[in-house]
Amino acid sequence: MDKNSIYSVLREKIVLGDYKPGQILKEKELMKEFNIGRTPLRELLIRLDAEGLVKIVPYSGVYISTIEFKGLIDVMEVRRPLVRIAGSLAAERATKEEIKKMKNFLSKFKENLDEKELIKLDSKFHDLINMATHNEALYEILQALRDRVLRLWILPKDKSFVYTFKEDFIKLISAIERRDKNLAANILASHTEYFIEKIKAQL
Repeated sequence: MDKNSIYSVLREKIVLGDYKPGQILKEKELMKEFNIGRTPLRELLIRLDAEGLVKIVPYSGVYISTIEFKGLIDVMEVRRPLVRIAGSLAAERATKEEIKKMKNFLSKFKENLDEKELIKLDSKFHDLINMATHNEALYEILQALRDRVLRLWILPKDKSFVYTFKEDFIKLISAIERRDKNLAANILASHTEYFIEKIKAQL
């Protein structure tokens, strides 16, 4: 497994709650699990630290960052206008092949999936939208911000609201296909706000 793949696995485990907030990551165990040397592993951990997903404490260890709702609301204030931009640019710039890929991806949203699998699919679908903006800077920023926000999903007991995501994406693809920039921006923004509000209501 290469470094980027290991990074993706570690990030997903943190975001989806497989590694619990406050848990210490033992470097020797990670080195053995991923067959990776200490130096490249440290580089990955430093990257995760910069993204706010772990906290490196000198002479102590590497800890999974705690989840603070207020801090994530701050992230949402930054992310909110960027999500609208992403929807608008995707409607303007998405190629026919990218739209086809979005449509094909919807087949992965099956009825027997659990909430965690749906959250994973939600994240990957957002990747397709963000890539369709053809703006690399926007893609990278939104990816980093989404990872922080997605950590909220482990907080509520009732996660059934994630089963509405597919309908949002059907509407979004339709707006993108019609090149309706305002509608695409509104749908993507509403989808994001709905996610936050559903979690906030259970805190």
